[in-house]
Amino acid sequence: MDNKSDEILAQIEPIEFINDLLDYITDPNLGGVTPKDLKEAPPLVKGVIFVRAFDLDTSNVSVVAWLTENYDHYPTLANFFDKIGAKSASRYLRSAYALFPNGRVIRDQDKRYTFCNEHEEQFVKIDRKFKGASEEAILKLRNYVVSKRKTFEAQVEKFWQVRKRHFARWNRDLEKLRRRS
Repeated sequence: MDNKSDEILAQIEPIEFINDLLDYITDPNLGGVTPKDLKEAPPLVKGVIFVRAFDLDTSNVSVVAWLTENYDHYPTLANFFDKIGAKSASRYLRSAYALFPNGRVIRDQDKRYTFCNEHEEQFVKIDRKFKGASEEAILKLRNYVVSKRKTFEAQVEKFWQVRKRHFARWNRDLEKLRRRS
C-alpha cells in the first residue's frame, strides 16, 4: 500500500475512515461496485464493503434496513463481526435475527419485509440497545486491517484486477450495443 493507505489507516474518525477506505478499495473511477464484483470480492474487501453498508443502514434508518436491503448479499456479516472483534455489532445482528421465527431470518425478501414492519417496535428496541455498535465495528475493522495489512493489501490488489476486468468487459459490451443501434 502507499501513502494514501497510510493516511486512511491513521484516520481516527470512524465515518471518514470507512468512507476513505471504501473509496480506496473500490476505485470509484471504475464506476459502482456490481453484484458480479461482489461475488468475486476477497473476504476482507467484501467485509469492508458490507461494514459500510451496515453502518449506513443502521445509522440512518434501522437494522430493519439492513435486513430488508442488504442481508441477502452478505448473510454472514455477524460472523465477520466476530472475526474482527466487533462483538457489539455481532450481538446487534444476532439479536435482530433472534426476533424471526426459530431465530432464522426469513429467506423470502417480501415476507421478511412484512415481518419487519409487523415487529417494528421490537426492532427499534434493538436499535436503541445497540446504538453506536456500527461505529465500534468500524474501529475494530481498522484495527483488524492494520493487523492483517499484508493480507489486506493483497486482497485489495486482487479486487482492483477483478473490477478492471469487469469494467473492460462492460465497456466492450456497451460498445457492441452502440454499434448495433
